[in-house]
Parts: sequence; C-alpha cells; structure tokens
Amino acid sequence: MRTIAELEELLFEELRSTKQNIKELNYPPLYYNETSGKSSLYFTSLLYENLVGNSDWDKRKWLDDSLLTKIVFEENRYRVWAVVISGREGTTKQWTDPAYFEIIPSTNFSGFSEYTYLFADKYVESLDYKEYSRNRAYWDKGFYSNENWDPSERDWDLITHIHKSD
Repeated sequence: MRTIAELEELLFEELRSTKQNIKELNYPPLYYNETSGKSSLYFTSLLYENLVGNSDWDKRKWLDDSLLTKIVFEENRYRVWAVVISGREGTTKQWTDPAYFEIIPSTNFSGFSEYTYLFADKYVESLDYKEYSRNRAYWDKGFYSNENWDPSERDWDLITHIHKSD
C-alpha cells in the first residue's frame, strides 16, 4: 500500500510524462486510459486514500478503477474528469460515479502545489455499471451543458482540497 504522498508523486509524474502524447491526439478518445499510462490507477488510489479519511465515506465501499473521460492541460493547472467504478463489501455488483480532479503544479513543476477532488453527485444516485455501459455519456457528455464540462454545474457530494507548500 502506498502513502498519499507517494500516490501524489506517482500521479503527477504519470500525467507529466504522458502530457505530450495526450496533447498530440488528433481527436479525443472515449477514454484517456490507454494514452495516460497508469494515471487511472494512481487517480483512483489517491482518491480512495483521501476518501477513507472522510467521515461521510461509507467504509464498506471500495474503488476499483476509473475511466478518464477528459484531460486538459492548461498553463497553471491540470484537469481530469473521470467515471469512477466502485463496489461494496459482500457483493460483486459495481457502480459508477463522476469525479473531477484539478491539480495546480508547484512553481517549479516538481509536484503538486494543491489539488482538489470532486466526487459523486449529491443528488444523483450512483449508476449501476451495467447501465453505464449502455449509456457511456451519462456522467459527462449527457450531463454538462457544453463541451467545456464546467464542474460547477454539478452538486458534488464529497470534496477534498489539499494545499501543500511549495
């Protein structure tokens, strides 16, 4: 099991090392998982480790993986939208929820200065994975009002903001 600090470093390095490949794509893929190396693994693991410490998180839930639906690199931040696949102890059934992750790199781009995780819709129930597989636009293209996918359009259930010193 990796520490939060290790996961932060691994995720940042994975995004940074695949940034050029992602930017050079001719068109956006359905998911960025193949293009972004192990980013989805580190994204999901870091989210889980942050959720475990949240008193609102159901400790019987676990996270399996995430489907990275959009990645945007801006001059002073990295933004990732995803669909997180989760389960619950005692069943093999899986559900999906939206997630958004924003990274502010440190001034020397050696890691995070701060980051924010937004996870799950406060008013929309988790969607059964089988149902999601029939409607893959449910959490993103089918939800947001335009192609910018403004995260403020959703009422997020769990919000984690971490600010680190440079």
